[in-house]
This record gives sequence, C-alpha cells and structure tokens, in this order.
Amino acid sequence: MRTRRDGDEISASVRRAGQWEAGLVHEILARLRAAAAAADAAGQRPPVLLDIGANLGAFALAVASAGHRVIAIEALAANAVALRRSLCRNPALGDRVLLFDKALGASAELNCVIVSGIDNKVRSAPPELRRAPAPSRAPQPRRRVCSS
Repeated sequence: MRTRRDGDEISASVRRAGQWEAGLVHEILARLRAAAAAADAAGQRPPVLLDIGANLGAFALAVASAGHRVIAIEALAANAVALRRSLCRNPALGDRVLLFDKALGASAELNCVIVSGIDNKVRSAPPELRRAPAPSRAPQPRRRVCSS
C-alpha cells in the first residue's frame, strides 16, 4: 500500500505495522466471503464493498486482492493519489476498484467541503463554506491513470 510522507498518522502506522486495522480487514473479508457464497447459491451477483472514506485504501486493496469488487470514495486529494498509485503498482487490482475522488454528501444541492490537516484528521469546514453551490455535473469515477 502506498503511504504518504507528510506527517499523516495512518501512513505512519502502516509503515510501522505493515498494515492498518488487520482485525477489521479480516472481519470484512469473512463477511464478504459469506455474502459471496450466499449470492452464488442464489444465482445472484457477488457483493461489492462500498468503501466510503477509503483513505489510503487499506480495506479496498485487501478486498480487491481477495477477488472482490470495490467502489472506493475518497475526498482528500493526497489520499486518492496514494490509493491510485497503489492501484498502478498492482495492476491486477485496478479492474476491481472503482475510485471516486470526491466527497459524498446527503444533499445534491450542496458541495461537500473537506478540511484536513496533513495529519489526515478531518476538521469541520467553516459555516460559510458549508453552503457552497453544487457542481453542475455528477461526479465520475477516475479509472487508473498510470504512466508507463
């Protein structure tokens, strides 16, 4: 997994331990395996992990490595870049992960404004930024953009 070197606490933890929240990753994988088996038995499509706030991609990359599809949503540009770089380094995973480098909000009329320090901790946006007009088009996923 690609990490950041700008004081990000999650990156520092991954570099120290080699992973992020291993117990939760194993639980997610176990639940997805069970859901996939049930879907297969019922003749339905396999489950897809919706990773909202994907961060560096610890869950998305682990789930994709296990063969499942993932929709990853990450609003912080530095995290989305790191996740995209991880996907570029692991091309077999790229077809399983659909990355939206946008925020997700409850209202189509408002923009989501994310304020984060380099420590990767999201803070509340000032009130004047919370009511910004919404973009005129729906967000599109960004497929891998890897240089050769």
